[in-house]
Amino acid sequence: MKAYDVISVNIVAATGKASVVEILTKIVLEEYTGMPITNEKCAVIGIVTTLSI
Repeated sequence: MKAYDVISVNIVAATGKASVVEILTKIVLEEYTGMPITNEKCAVIGIVTTLSI
């Protein structure tokens, strides 16, 4: 099994300018366990998880 076999391809991300409340709301309402944070070039700069908050 490869990483591609278990990843999500329809990714929902937040920007670095999003508030913690916005991110937490998306995580809770959509039942995510985490969300990648991207910069203005859509590069991942970090990940917020339920354990982070």
